[in-house]
Parts: sequence; structure tokens; C-alpha cells
Amino acid sequence: MRTQCDANIPDRIIRPATAPFATLSNLDKLPLPNLPNAAGSFRKLCFALCATAICLLTGCVRYIEVPAPPVEPLACEALPGPTECIPAPLPEKACAPVWPTPVCPEPKPCPACPARLAGKKVVFGEYESAVIDPPGIKYRARIDTGAASTSVHATDIKAFERDGQDWIRFTLVNPEGDKSTTLERKRIRKVRIKQANDSIDRRVTVMLAIHIGDIKRTIEVTLTDRSDMEYPVLIGRNFLIDKAIVDVSLRNVTK
Repeated sequence: MRTQCDANIPDRIIRPATAPFATLSNLDKLPLPNLPNAAGSFRKLCFALCATAICLLTGCVRYIEVPAPPVEPLACEALPGPTECIPAPLPEKACAPVWPTPVCPEPKPCPACPARLAGKKVVFGEYESAVIDPPGIKYRARIDTGAASTSVHATDIKAFERDGQDWIRFTLVNPEGDKSTTLERKRIRKVRIKQANDSIDRRVTVMLAIHIGDIKRTIEVTLTDRSDMEYPVLIGRNFLIDKAIVDVSLRNVTK
């Protein structure tokens, strides 16, 4: 359909449907329409606007909408679920073997050692253990073959008379710390003992039972204070005679 505006445009003007593309460079070569009763500048402006609109319209290319091909849904494989982490077993610690505690049997008592014999006599060492019985007190004793008599440590030595006879009351001190024992014995005699410093010591004698090892004898002993001596009992020849001999290289032979 042709409008009034189209009637004023020459047929040489390129139409969008039939003419090729027009550019702005050849617009000024187109003949301007002879519009009556319009100023020259206004006429040029209108023409320029119309030309620009024509260029824009001719630049549009018709296109046919082609429907997009249907997209097939991708078959997605199901992802595996979360993997359960099982910790590796810890290595077992090597334990040291536990050995049962050995049960030691109770030691058997040592059999009594037989006394050494020299022929029919018992051999004593230089030092032995002597027991005075009664009261059964055990003392350390020195065996002295140079002493004629046996001497025993005693305290509180006192003489008294009983039935017209002389008696001696004395105390034996237990070296193991137990209480002392007081004994009463009939006095045998008084003797004179020469000391190492050549002094003379007068002592009383009584009868006491002494045993060393397997030998037990009741002999005459002298009573004296031997607190300053290392050994409270000194065994003399009157105990050894016909019963024992002494080996000074030995110690505590009897038990």
C-alpha cells in the first residue's frame, strides 16, 4: 500500500524489500525530493532521517526460526555412594613373655657338722662358743692352752655362809641383752692368778657345767670381772685335758 510519504519519494530510492543494502556514503548522491513550501535545511534534515531509517531497515535480514533439534536426555550413571572407610587394624604389640615366679622350697636345716677328731680327741679352734648350763647362756670363748684353769665373767660377786660352809653369790650377764641371771654356788677355794703385768689377783672358784660342741664337763672355774676383755670366757687346760686338742689356725669349729 502506497502512502502519501511514499508518493513524495522518487522511484529511484532503494526500497528495503527490493534493493540491495545502502550505505551512508552514497546518501548524498541521491537526488533530494522537491518538497514544496519547506526550507532547504529542514528538507535536508528530514531526508537524512529517512535515509538513516532506510539503512537500518535494510540491514535487517530476515531469518527463519529453525526449531532446535530435540535433545535426548543423557543417561547419567548413578554415582556410587560414599565409600565407608575401615581403618586398618593396628599392629599388635609384642609383649614380653611373663614367666611364673618360681617358688623356692624352704631351705632345709643344715645337718650338724661332726666335730673334727684327732684319734679320740675333738679338735677345737682358737675361738669357740661355750654354753654355761644352767642357766644356758651362750658366750664367746677363747681357748687358751697356756691357762691352767677356766675363767668366767661374773659381777656382784659376794661371799656368804650357809650351814657353816662358804658360799658365793654372783651374777652372769647375758651378752645377747636379756636379763642377767644370779647363781649361788659353794665356794671351792681361793686362788692366786698372776696377771700379764706380773700383778697377783686373788679369785674364788666354784663348780660350773660348761659344754663346747659334744664335750660337756663340770669343772672348777674362777669368777672375775672380764668386762674389759673381748671374750667373757677363757677355757683353760682343766677343760681340755684328755678331751680335746687345739688348732690355732681354725675358728669356730664346733657349732
